[in-house]
Amino acid sequence: MPLIMPIVFRINKEKRAFIWFISVGIIVLILYYTIFKILNAVLMLDYKLAISISYVVAVTCHFLMNKTFTFRRNNVNLDRQVIRYIVTCAINYLITIIVVELTVKRLLFPADFGLIASIFITVLSGYLLTRFWVFRHET
Repeated sequence: MPLIMPIVFRINKEKRAFIWFISVGIIVLILYYTIFKILNAVLMLDYKLAISISYVVAVTCHFLMNKTFTFRRNNVNLDRQVIRYIVTCAINYLITIIVVELTVKRLLFPADFGLIASIFITVLSGYLLTRFWVFRHET
């Protein structure tokens, strides 16, 4: 039994982190999509510019909330975390733009569909990169 407890603790810790990551993601998704719709539909900005602006706001909130609540990595290697997070965001941004472009230009669907489709892809890449690279615990 003593050998099992550390494993159970580790699984519970990972489960908690993943639930927090998804919760933060849902909050940020609502913020991201709301800003995109306001900029694109109300203010009539081009969808690429609207996505770019809403993306910067969303990733800033995502970084701060995950650093604080999900991975609890406050005051730890902030410079390295920010640089790695920027790389992660650049990867996810490129995924987003590629998916939206394909959706608009090839499939002839509205940008909304591409944005939503890209979110499913970037949730997975974002979790893996932030959990195991950006906010990883040094041993």
